[in-house]
Amino acid sequence: MPILTVELTGPPLPPAQRAGLARRIADAAGHALESEPNGTWVRLRELGPDDYAENGDAFEGTPSAIVTVLHADLEPVAALELEAAALAAAVAEATSRDRTHVHVIYEPPGRGRVAFGGELLT
Repeated sequence: MPILTVELTGPPLPPAQRAGLARRIADAAGHALESEPNGTWVRLRELGPDDYAENGDAFEGTPSAIVTVLHADLEPVAALELEAAALAAAVAEATSRDRTHVHVIYEPPGRGRVAFGGELLT
């Protein structure tokens, strides 16, 4: 299952770069996670200057990507470390961001909290 929410900070992407980006991220992340076809879902959002800030001076930093990951169950920390590195590399390549500016956040496990088609994942 993983469901990824990818939020991009920085200036809006040009239409040619934005076109098909969610698919490129999904394919790259699915490959990194070794998931089956239709096994990795991606929601993509761009956060413009009115939607993202860092404390202190006006944000003029390097564009970044914040990737929130929802799994049915979480793997042990050692496995998540490897997965986070693979996801960061995959998203960095797909979005043309520097890998050091791709941040991965894991949600609590979805089992017992997420319902597909109204059926709770148990």
